Amino acid sequence: MWVSQLWTKTMGPSDSREQTGAYGAGAEVLHLQDAKFADKAIACGLIIAAATVSGFDSQPPHLRILKRPASRGAFCLGWKMLNFENLDRMCVMWENRYNIPEIEPQQYDRCEWIPFNFAKTEKHPEGKGLHFFLDDYQFCRLWNRPDDYISLLKRFAYVLSPDFSMYTDTPMALQIYNHYRKHWLAAYWQMYGIRVIPTICWSTPDSYDWCFDGEPRGSVVAVSTVGCLKNKQATALFIQGYDEMLRRLDPSQVIFYGQVPEHCDWNAIRIQPYYKKIEKARIEKHGR
Repeated sequence: MWVSQLWTKTMGPSDSREQTGAYGAGAEVLHLQDAKFADKAIACGLIIAAATVSGFDSQPPHLRILKRPASRGAFCLGWKMLNFENLDRMCVMWENRYNIPEIEPQQYDRCEWIPFNFAKTEKHPEGKGLHFFLDDYQFCRLWNRPDDYISLLKRFAYVLSPDFSMYTDTPMALQIYNHYRKHWLAAYWQMYGIRVIPTICWSTPDSYDWCFDGEPRGSVVAVSTVGCLKNKQATALFIQGYDEMLRRLDPSQVIFYGQVPEHCDWNAIRIQPYYKKIEKARIEKHGR
């Protein structure tokens, strides 16, 4: 990963910029002359054009060019892409089938875990881990406004990559998109020095072609069995995917949230659901 280039907002002395009405009022077009740079990483939040504002004929053949018809207004304003899936912050073509961002491995010292919806009220985050085994709506704001939560996440000892849902009965395209979002956020957080533990998710065996892309080998990982053991078929799918995960990633440790199947019990580190801690405190205080 070319970390220094991920943050590049301008292309140095070899570029030229001009204001043009071709893309709507206020749009800026970059005429890229340094193809060697473009060959390594996509510019963050820039429109990359060829020699003229009217065409895109001379770009490197594998560079993803994003453009919009002039009638639809400006695509880029102030060198910041607008509402374009965070590509203005980080966009690099990782070398796997769907360009899933890669996560670095992480070692782990045991700690207490709390869910993300208690993060802002936690008084002692420095010794705790933060997980996202919640309904997606409770943490989708991290994807919508990733920079707003960096300082909060940095306060915790560990943060799991966010567990966007990959249901077996949802379209494969949506599952891949959720896998991408999980990895984009995890890689982005690691760039800020946050200690991220990868959360591994799969659905059916068809997902094995991509659901382990971007995951590190030999790292501690986390999994959840919530909703995955409700019947024999679901349990078999979970165990089959779990064995595939062990084969491909060879994790050093596995953090489990939820019930641990007997088949998986040999190396499991259990996360106690946070509601049980609240129930215990209530019983100790009120006796019921």
